Amino acid sequence: MAELTPASLDIISRPYFGLRGFAQLVNLNVTYWFERPEWYSNSMIIATDFYLGNNIVEMSVKVNQNGAVCSKNHNGKH
Repeated sequence: MAELTPASLDIISRPYFGLRGFAQLVNLNVTYWFERPEWYSNSMIIATDFYLGNNIVEMSVKVNQNGAVCSKNHNGKH
């Protein structure tokens, strides 16, 4: 789960930043985390807020395409 849950202090300290602004800060980290093999190799389902602000969809497609190629090469049957 990569969902934004701002604390009260976050909202009080930046009243005009908005959820979209906080989400953008979180989305940058989510994208970086998912680019690392130790994260994407252990992921099956990903839920994220404001997915248009991160690269999770494109990374998921890329990881799954690479996984399919690796599986075919590893099995030697395809």
